Amino acid sequence: MSKVDEAIAEIDAALVEVAPVLEGLNDFASLDIKETTRPVVRNAIVEYDRRVQYLTKAREALVDLRNDQYPSLVIPDVDLSALNDLKDQVTTIQAAFSKFHSGAADTLVMTLGEPQPR
Repeated sequence: MSKVDEAIAEIDAALVEVAPVLEGLNDFASLDIKETTRPVVRNAIVEYDRRVQYLTKAREALVDLRNDQYPSLVIPDVDLSALNDLKDQVTTIQAAFSKFHSGAADTLVMTLGEPQPR
């Protein structure tokens, strides 16, 4: 099982776990509960509903990745003209890059003298 499939399975498990909680919260909201309790239940419903939406979107994105053959990414062959154009661009970029220098020393040479008595 790929890491993407593992992530999908983890999200599926989370959605299964959240479903009865959200259903129960909606059941509470339909009961004759105190007015001070109602906002608590509504806020919990909003929080759980948002989590379900995020998990669902994440799952959809992971499925899209898997369907796109993740992690492999095939770069198609290009015609000779396009390949030559890319090579020309590399050549000119390398030529320009070679003109930049940092001013830092490239090498350090140390010459030690003879030991001196103290």
